[in-house]
Amino acid sequence: MSASNPIAGILEEWLQLTRAEGAAIAAAAWDKLRQVQARKAAVQKALAQLERPNAKALAEFRPHAARIISLLARNSKAVAAQKRRAQERQKSLDETKKNLRRIQQSYFQAKPRAAWHSYS
Repeated sequence: MSASNPIAGILEEWLQLTRAEGAAIAAAAWDKLRQVQARKAAVQKALAQLERPNAKALAEFRPHAARIISLLARNSKAVAAQKRRAQERQKSLDETKKNLRRIQQSYFQAKPRAAWHSYS
């Protein structure tokens, strides 16, 4: 890839940001992930504003684009796995909450009737 071509620099930055995105996902650092994705959006906007290169120049960028796409697919799978784990955890917490309510109800039943009625 030609270093003088602005597309090369943008794709390199996009690749680095995609790697940072993967690291943020793996660490469940959601604030960091939002920051990285905001930066990626700016990079994508800059890429879209460039003049479209000819077919020969585009061929030069295919390996770089393929690497980015591969990392994006990996990041997508990592997010799906994080989401699945969070849903499983939430399900477990909901079940625990339900069980605690049952236990509480078994110890704290309705108030017994006042004994005064039996003496009148």
